[in-house]
Amino acid sequence: MLLRRLQNLEDLIIGNCDSLEEVFDLQEIIRLKETVNIQLRTLNIRNLPNLKHVWNKDPMGLVLFDNLSSVVVLDCPNLKAIFPATIAKNLLQLETLDVESCGGVEEIVAQHQGTEASIEFLFPCLKFLILRELNELKCFYSGIHTLEFPLLKHLTVYHCEKLNIFCPESENLLETDTESQAMIQDPQPLFSFRKV
Repeated sequence: MLLRRLQNLEDLIIGNCDSLEEVFDLQEIIRLKETVNIQLRTLNIRNLPNLKHVWNKDPMGLVLFDNLSSVVVLDCPNLKAIFPATIAKNLLQLETLDVESCGGVEEIVAQHQGTEASIEFLFPCLKFLILRELNELKCFYSGIHTLEFPLLKHLTVYHCEKLNIFCPESENLLETDTESQAMIQDPQPLFSFRKV
């Protein structure tokens, strides 16, 4: 089990590997129900034309990336999402998220298959959020969620035509209970004026 042997790895850079389809294979750890805490601080992946998954399964809390502070994903056209939901929920040290020229990315966090009605994503340290040339990006997460990054200093959203950055003012007047949110059919916008 390679991932267990690399749990002290702090920096991972992968680039120009035409045949790579997955970065982290979590199937064996999930099957064995083992908990692994990975010390990874920076993840930089670029120019991987056949990459389909950064994480091939949602580890459901068994694999933790608690120290991850920088994620850069560039030129990965077949990637659909960056994070599984349970990993994204636990990125409390993340300072930089930079996703560019990944034309297939539809959402930053893959839809959670569990029964949670609503998910809260809190990124208390995120300062830099860069989303560039993501032609298919529709939302951060396609399920009902809340999204907070209180320390955000730099936001770049460029050529992400399908992404709603702010919700219209009329939607801000809706109640925030789960029932009202469930009636909204369109993907949630990145920000609400109420939060900003």
